[in-house]
Amino acid sequence: MESRTLDDFTRERKLITSTRFWSMHQVAHLDIKPDNLVYHPDTFQLQIINFDVAVLLANHDQKISGCRGTEGWMAPEVKSGKPFNPFLADRYSCGLVIEKVVLTASNADRVNGRAQIYHASQLHSFAVRLTAEKPGRRPPLKLARNLGLGT
Repeated sequence: MESRTLDDFTRERKLITSTRFWSMHQVAHLDIKPDNLVYHPDTFQLQIINFDVAVLLANHDQKISGCRGTEGWMAPEVKSGKPFNPFLADRYSCGLVIEKVVLTASNADRVNGRAQIYHASQLHSFAVRLTAEKPGRRPPLKLARNLGLGT
């Protein structure tokens, strides 16, 4: 059983909440990655920064074209050159970031031999679903509520 810290849980919850907030306001970031996340340790506020390639859309069904984002953090469909749904691409990137944090925290816990508060299997499973190859199989971020994450 993998265990995690409360700080890891807080960061992931806030990442999901922030990504969902922007999506609800028709904004797709298109460059979600650890370098574009700022976490203030005193206020526990996570902010997504660098909206240089973000788009404001009329609705959630709208598709766009063009390669946007950072190699290694982009959804497969973004690199395809075909029109894609940017909100589904953001879900993919969000899942990648969560997977990286989960795996990093789990490895650190094993190396340091620390027992932490809770296990990450459900969160990791959700992140894997967010990184589904087919965009239509990526779950809505609101389903994170079932894991006690997000809003």
